[in-house]
Order: sequence, then C-alpha cells, then structure tokens
Amino acid sequence: MARLKDSLIAFVRNVSIPVLPLLIFVALPYLSGCAGVSAYISSQTAPGQQIDKGASFYFYASDGASIEDRKTTQLIVDEFKKENLKVASEDEKYQAAYLVTVSADKKTSEISGSYPQTQTQNTTVKNSWGFPVATAKTQSTQYVPYSYNYTVSKTYVTIYSTADMANNKRMLSVWEGYIGAGANEFSRFAKCIIPELVSRLGTDYEAHTKIDTSCEEEKGTW
Repeated sequence: MARLKDSLIAFVRNVSIPVLPLLIFVALPYLSGCAGVSAYISSQTAPGQQIDKGASFYFYASDGASIEDRKTTQLIVDEFKKENLKVASEDEKYQAAYLVTVSADKKTSEISGSYPQTQTQNTTVKNSWGFPVATAKTQSTQYVPYSYNYTVSKTYVTIYSTADMANNKRMLSVWEGYIGAGANEFSRFAKCIIPELVSRLGTDYEAHTKIDTSCEEEKGTW
C-alpha cells in the first residue's frame, strides 16, 4: 500500500489539466443572466470500461492535499451520497471497487483585445460670402485596446479500478471528469456546479454547459 500511496501522490501533483477556451467563459456568464452560469464539462470513459454504480468508491487524499482540494473533495463526496452511490470509509477502503482522486486548481490568464469607438465631428459649410449654409458630419473609428485578468477554477476527478490495480499492477483510469468555471462564479455556486460533473459519471460528454444556479438558494454558497 505504501507504493500505491507514493504513486497516487505523484499523480495528484503532476496531473495535467486541459487548457480551457477562456474567452467563452468570459462571455457566457453575462449572456446567461442571473439564472445561470456557464461551465466547461469533460467526461470520458475508458474504452471497454463501464462504471458499476452499485459498487463502492474510496476517495483518496494525499498527505499534502490543499484546503481547496479537501473542500472540493467533500463537495463531490456529498454529491455521491446524494446520488445514492456508496462511499467507502477508511475501514472499508481495501474492499472498495474504485479509487477516486480529486484535484482543484486555478489558472489566471490575461484577456486582451480592442473595441471600436466612433467619433462624429460637425463642420460648418459656408458660402462665398462667408455665411453658414450647411453642416457636414464626418465619422471616424478608433480601436481602443483593453486587457484584464480572468481566473478559472478547475476540478479534475479520476477514477481507477482497484481490481485492475491489484491484478495487473497498473494504474489506468476508467473514468476522468473535469469541470471548470470562472473563479468568482465557482466560489459562489460551487454547490450547484459540482453536481453537474457528478451527474455525468461514467458517460462521455464534452461541452460548455449552462448551469442553473437557483439551487444556491437551497444549498448555500461554498
């Protein structure tokens, strides 16, 4: 078990999380209004594998897990239980069919671009005697640069088959799930966002997804 623990710690620290198309995260929260936010969800099941939802899941946390990792893990554990999935206790971990790792991260990127700004200038037209006879309007467009920082909160969940680990001495994931949203939205609506990932356990799905945040009234913020 010590060797397995060392492997898991290395995995959690070095897991590679896909780069997200951040610009979509910037735009969609404003378009969706107060009724929801946008999150990017990726759910992949390994070829030939099928998650047995009647089996038990043991959530592994490394000794160096951050507070954010532990808070996110607890949200996922709570959601598993809500979905009537069996979460193995410490005493039951060696009998669990699946081992689950969770990592949380944040990435800040600079968003830059420019927007058009149109200016109108009025010019008085005079006749040969110097009297004003008309007004000419001319328009010019200038592009004003802008830049700002945008932070995305990311959660990555990996599930392994303990039977495969014991029999074949290998760590190959049977399911990988990822969800990412703007850090401000995630902090406020984490209890609405995390269930969207858990609900896709064992499926193949990849899309920007609008999430109803009305559950925040019942569940509260993180």
